[in-house]
This record gives sequence, C-alpha cells and structure tokens, in this order.
Amino acid sequence: MANLIIRPATGAGNKVVVQDQAGAAVLTTADSGATLGNSTQDNITRLGTVTAGTLGSGVTGGSGLTALGTVTSGTLGSGVTMPAHSVIQMLESGNQNDYIASNSTGGQGALYGFPAGRVYVDVNSIAITPKSATSKFIIISSVGMNSMTARTTGAWGTALVKDNTTGYQSSTFPYYPATNTGWTYGPDISYTWVVASTSTSSVTFYLKGYAYGEGGSGTQTFSSNCSQLTILEIAT
Repeated sequence: MANLIIRPATGAGNKVVVQDQAGAAVLTTADSGATLGNSTQDNITRLGTVTAGTLGSGVTGGSGLTALGTVTSGTLGSGVTMPAHSVIQMLESGNQNDYIASNSTGGQGALYGFPAGRVYVDVNSIAITPKSATSKFIIISSVGMNSMTARTTGAWGTALVKDNTTGYQSSTFPYYPATNTGWTYGPDISYTWVVASTSTSSVTFYLKGYAYGEGGSGTQTFSSNCSQLTILEIAT
C-alpha cells in the first residue's frame, strides 16, 4: 500500500496545521519537524515504565509526571536535593584491635575541650566529605573492653573528637572512682552523637578511649579489643 503524504505547499514557512473542533492547533508542521499543541502534550499520560534515558534540564515535577511509572535504572545527579531526614551517605569502620591508654600520674592538661587528667588513645576514625553544608551527622560508636587496672581516683570512657580539635562530650567521669566498680573487664561502651556538618570540606572524626586520673596512687587503664564506628549524613 502506498503511503499517504500530507505536506504544505512548497516554500519556506508554509505549514500544515491540524486543528480540533474548537479550532485549536493539535499539530503544526515546520520547515523541519513539527510541534504538538499544549493540550495534546498534556494528554500524554501513559508513558509507562522508563528503563533508561535522561530527563531534560527543563523537566519539572508537575502533575504531568505522575504517570511516569517505575524508573528501574539511572543515577541521581549531585544537584538533586534530598527530602529532609533522608540518608545522604553512610560510612562505617570496624576493627578487632587492642588499644590501651595508661594513666599512672593524673593531672594532665585539658584537651579538645574535655576535663583535664585524661590520657587518650585513638580507637577508630572515619574521614568524611559532607554532601551538604546544612546536613547533620548521626555518629554511632561501640567499643568492647579488655581487662583493665583501676586507680583509686580513676575513671575511663570514650569520646568523639573532630579533626583532633573539637570534642563532643559523653559522660564526664564515667565509673568514677574506678576501684569501687569491682570490675576487671568493663562493660562495652556505646554512644550516639548528632553533629552539624557546617561545610562541605572533608573532616575526620576520631573515636578515642581515655584513662582518667586525679592525685593519688595506682594506674588507671583504658583497654579495648574491638570497635565499630558508623556515620550517617542526614538531609535537613
């Protein structure tokens, strides 16, 4: 069967215009290609399942996208704004290493904005580059403890420090005085902190164990045998 061809009269700018009953243009040809009328475009609602391709930069989330279907592949671009409370990224670090901090003198100078009298050891760390300067980090830590020695005026615990500068307090003097606990093996230590990102520059969070001591005799130790550190960046 031969094709039925409809085309405008020869000459630049001549068009074929298909109209509806109200006289509105449904399809208008051009010198090259054609344009669908707005009402026609609005009625293209059964797009179905899109499995590949790229949405143009001018596409917006109007009602015309409600029948887009299930998008089964593709990557959200870096410019996409996630809804509040969405997880933007997650990093985790675990180890089964032994770490010991020993304090036999007490009275050390204050560090990271924490109380004085502490000897620290790095138990774990994560470097993270925030995706947003207005997001928040949920930082979850867990440390398993080894056999320790106790000082009459001692204590032990864990703390979070950003870039070895800014500390985020947990308990001030946990298990003080240490000799009163009667423990050889202390309980596991778990904490959760919420920290604002404030910029998109890379930061490193350190999970530190510490042995605290005041004046008096004996040696206070912090001794761990495993740790887990997890950071979730959350959109706000």
